[in-house]
Amino acid sequence: MKIFKRLFSVTLLILLIVSLTSCTQQPTHSSINYTTSPSPTLVSPTVSPESIQPTVNDRSLSSLLSSGEIDGCFPGDTLTIVYKKVEATFNDSADIMLGLIDNDGNYVQKLAIQDNSDGLGCFAGAIFWNNADIKHIGNDIFATLHGDYCIIYDAKNNTSFKIDKSSLNTDPVFDGFHNGVVITSTSSSISNDIYIASVVIIYQDGTVTYTDISKELDNRLIFIHSISPGDMNVGIYSDGLFWAYGSFYDLDQNCMIDLSQYDIDNIPVFSDGESQIIINRNDKKWETTIDKQGTFLYEPKETP
Repeated sequence: MKIFKRLFSVTLLILLIVSLTSCTQQPTHSSINYTTSPSPTLVSPTVSPESIQPTVNDRSLSSLLSSGEIDGCFPGDTLTIVYKKVEATFNDSADIMLGLIDNDGNYVQKLAIQDNSDGLGCFAGAIFWNNADIKHIGNDIFATLHGDYCIIYDAKNNTSFKIDKSSLNTDPVFDGFHNGVVITSTSSSISNDIYIASVVIIYQDGTVTYTDISKELDNRLIFIHSISPGDMNVGIYSDGLFWAYGSFYDLDQNCMIDLSQYDIDNIPVFSDGESQIIINRNDKKWETTIDKQGTFLYEPKETP
């Protein structure tokens, strides 16, 4: 019995020691760090003040239009015509202000009611009454049709002039000035079908020369394509010469190259002393190049 009690006491002692030892050790999962990390800080990307603030000096055409500073515009190369309509009041009738701005949006001529008789004011009636389409024809020169006139305005020099368009072929005007000149034509009827076409030279300074270079044309032959384009049309002024009705002329109306013996199918233009021509002959088209003496530089070749 004593031996049993002794064994029981030893067993309890061992259990007590084991229990105390386990309490003093770290648990196997104690290596996990439970320390709470601070919340992440959200950092916005760097933004320059210019990108979040409106551009104070924005003078683009879209900005001027959207702000209501102008009602419309007609851009050129370096200058743009702008306009602003003025509403009628009890005492004053409606009107229109016109101005010029450069490519930076700065005023070269401030918006103002212009004198209709000169300069920029030449377009006032065309825009106000007709909402005319003012076309830029090159080198800051603008043109439009209004009433009985073709109006041309040189924005760089602030000069304008009008041409009676009643019998004038205005299409070449809207193709623009070539070397300071527009070559066009006028016509006068002889009968219902026959008319005289004559060359008109328009200079950029407003000088208009009605020449003696002319040709009698028959609308019936034109209708059935019996007259070739080169025999009934005029061409642009280039390299000191222009084409008219089968020959080349200079600005003094001298015939420099006479090709009237040929049926010319194109409207030739000189460049660097040479010009391509296409000749109708023997039911075929033939192409060659001439110099300023009218000499063929090679034997005409058949062309489609």
